Amino acid sequence: MTWYVFGLLPTIVPFYGTYVLNIEKQSLLLSILLLIAFLTSVPGILFWKSIGRKIGVRKGYMISLFGWAAALIPFYFISDFVAGAITMVFVGLGLAGSLYYIDLIISDIIDEDELKTGVRREGGYYGINALVIRLSTILTFVTIGLVLSTTGWYVYDPGAYSYEIEMGLRSLMFIFPAIALIIGAISMYFYPLDGKRLKEQKAAREKLHSEKRAALAE
Repeated sequence: MTWYVFGLLPTIVPFYGTYVLNIEKQSLLLSILLLIAFLTSVPGILFWKSIGRKIGVRKGYMISLFGWAAALIPFYFISDFVAGAITMVFVGLGLAGSLYYIDLIISDIIDEDELKTGVRREGGYYGINALVIRLSTILTFVTIGLVLSTTGWYVYDPGAYSYEIEMGLRSLMFIFPAIALIIGAISMYFYPLDGKRLKEQKAAREKLHSEKRAALAE
């Protein structure tokens, strides 16, 4: 769900900016909207790092996903660049949480697998992660195709723009990604590597790595 939103928002922003925020086509302002989100995510990562240390990766990730979903709400109502730019600041903060927590979670899962099998299989897990990214890309364009075709935009035609298409673009910037992020947050509720179990896992990992180093030294 996170990778789905990663793909959906940058794809729709140029259309949303042009037809909803009334920014001229090919204007630098369209790129600035995305740039604001990514620049804001830099200090945002430090913020979520602090949150993760205090309450754990699982809870921090859940909060960041809910926060990111909430940050998208204005996209359903705003109609100018300034409002879009301000909204992108908060979107960037939500985005930072996912950028920070995803690799930490994959790393913990790899550690858990190592404790069960005795070997580290990063390549396999990141390979599956790459497959999930490809699947999310398919879902992204299926969503865009379904929404725009049902609003009358079967073929890209600026002259055919209508209120229905505008609401479709607003939905693609808020409703669909927000639902995906909420599904992601709910899924993380069932993620088991947290609290006491995670602490025990990290201690067991350090013990296993010490044993491996000792064996190599011999």
